Amino acid sequence: MKKGMKKILKYLGIIVLIVLVLLLAYIIYLFASYHRIPDNQPLQVEQTKESISSGDTLTTEKEYSALTYNIGFGAYTPDFSFFMDGGKSSWAKSKESVKKTVQSAGELVASKDPDFALIEEVDLNSTRSYHVDEYSILKETIPSYNTVFAQNYDSAFLFYPLNQPHGKSRSGLALFSKYPVTDSLRRSFPVSTSFSKFFDLDRCYSISRVPTDNGKELVLINVHLSAYDQGGTIRAQQLALLNQVLIRSGREEQATMTTLAGLIVVLMMMIEQISLLFETVKSVFGL
Repeated sequence: MKKGMKKILKYLGIIVLIVLVLLLAYIIYLFASYHRIPDNQPLQVEQTKESISSGDTLTTEKEYSALTYNIGFGAYTPDFSFFMDGGKSSWAKSKESVKKTVQSAGELVASKDPDFALIEEVDLNSTRSYHVDEYSILKETIPSYNTVFAQNYDSAFLFYPLNQPHGKSRSGLALFSKYPVTDSLRRSFPVSTSFSKFFDLDRCYSISRVPTDNGKELVLINVHLSAYDQGGTIRAQQLALLNQVLIRSGREEQATMTTLAGLIVVLMMMIEQISLLFETVKSVFGL
C-alpha cells in the first residue's frame, strides 16, 4: 500500500514538474517574442488604375462622406460572444463564416458608397480568424479605391483561454479612399507596460493625407484604442495623445471634443467599477 502511494506521489510530482517547466518556458517565450511595431512607420499606398487616370482632387466647395467600421475580425455574427467581454468564444465560428462576414461588411460599405472608409480590426493572418486575409477580401469587395493598411499588432501565441487559445494575431487598420492619398504614416499609441500588455496587444493610429484644390490637405486619422485596460488609464493616455495631435494640426475644437470623450469613457468605467464594488459588498454582507 505504501509503495503504491509512493508511486502515485512520484508520478504526480513528475507531472507537476513538467507543467511548471512548460509554464516557465511559455512565460519566457512570451517575453522573448514580445515586440512593438516601430513608431513613425511610413505606409504603402495602393493606388487603383481608375484613381491614377482620373486625377480627382478634393474641392472646398463640395460635401464628402466618410464611414468608419470596426469589423471585429470577421467573427461577430449575431450569436457570437467574445470571451474578453464575458462571452464564450475566442475564435470566429468557422473559416467560411469569417469569409462571409468580412465580404458582407465590404458589401455594406460599398452600398453606402462613401468617399472614405476607415475600417478597424482587419486581420491578415490570425488564429482567431482561421488565417483568412481579410484585407484582400475587402479590397476585392470594395474595388476602385486607393487603400492603405496600418498593422495594429503582431502578437505572440496566446494560450488563453485554455479551452480555445486565442493564438497569434496579425491585425490592423484599413483606409479606403476614392481620392489620391499622397502620404500615410503609422503612429504608435502608449500601451500598458504590465503583464496585461500580452492580452491588450499593441495599438496604433494612422495619419493619411489627401491633397485639396486650395493647396492644403485633408488629414484622415484612423484609430483603434485599447479595449481592456482596467480603469481606462491607458485609453485616457491614448486620447490625450490624439488631443495633442489635433492641437498641433490647428484643430482645437476637435481636440476639445476628444478630451471630453476621454473623460466620458473614464467616468463610465469608474461608474462600472463602483457598481461592481457595491454588488460585491451586498453579496458579502447579504444585503
